[in-house]
Amino acid sequence: MALKIFSPNELQARQESNRFLIDRFLPSSSVGVISGPPKVRKSWVCSEILVSLATGSKCFQTHDVMEKQSVLYLPLEDSAEIVRSRMELMAQGRGLSLRDLDEIHICPTYDFRLDDRSTISDLKKTVLDRQIQLIIIDPLVRCLGDVSENHSGQINTILSSLRSIQIESGATILLVHHNKKGGKTGGESLRGSSNLFSWIDFGLYCSKPAETVTQIDLQFKGFPEACPVFFELRNSGAGILPTSLGVEKAVT
Repeated sequence: MALKIFSPNELQARQESNRFLIDRFLPSSSVGVISGPPKVRKSWVCSEILVSLATGSKCFQTHDVMEKQSVLYLPLEDSAEIVRSRMELMAQGRGLSLRDLDEIHICPTYDFRLDDRSTISDLKKTVLDRQIQLIIIDPLVRCLGDVSENHSGQINTILSSLRSIQIESGATILLVHHNKKGGKTGGESLRGSSNLFSWIDFGLYCSKPAETVTQIDLQFKGFPEACPVFFELRNSGAGILPTSLGVEKAVT
């Protein structure tokens, strides 16, 4: 097969208006991770992203959604009841109901395996048929099947399949992952093969600087790094509204 060679000027440019699904927070047509130690509210971050995109409302009350989108959520640890309850609280916090979240497509399953070709084929078909623009898999470790996250060759096969879906569909794929033990931060904190860090286009790295506060450090390959996001879960009406904090409030 002959190699296709281009000059820099011949490469396709991404339009400025299409760089992000959520302004300065979630890139479009990319692959990334949400990571952090247990109990730093990673699943709440996922829910906030999903509800914001599906309703067109601001993410964490500060980041604009560029356009409402259809999104796909695969919660592989939480029960359907827990996912429903969390989504309902998020909707009610915005003055909405679950019926307003019809652009969120949820596949609650404990039998989703990315090492199975038919699963990859079904995922691609679903994304293309429903015009999904964001896929969240929560967490990655629950769908690896017989693949070891520490084996670079095995994990590369799965990452290549996901990249193929991203390229063909134009969707963003976001994997929830855990940190390795130790004091490393950012992408170096990701558990398993370093190939995962090499593969991603962006990372949302979660921590808790205070008991009620979650910090999200943002790292992008294609854009300048943005300031961290600090948020807390606040009561709003009958629901909950994840709300951004200033740095001063977050660390006091």
